[in-house]
Amino acid sequence: MAFNAKIADLDPAAADFGEQLQAAITAEVATDPELYRTAPAGPARAGAEFSGRRPTASPPLSSAP
Repeated sequence: MAFNAKIADLDPAAADFGEQLQAAITAEVATDPELYRTAPAGPARAGAEFSGRRPTASPPLSSAP
């Protein structure tokens, strides 16, 4: 039975709706834990920091005589 079909029978006005919904979610996750596993975190930030500012101009080189 699909998860949507399971929760379609729940009554949102029932006093124990939250508990019934939690039980349905827990049962669905138990059917295939790998499917609902949290994804691993991405790699740490690396590389240079690009702030978008232009570098300050360096003084002009003096010409040799």
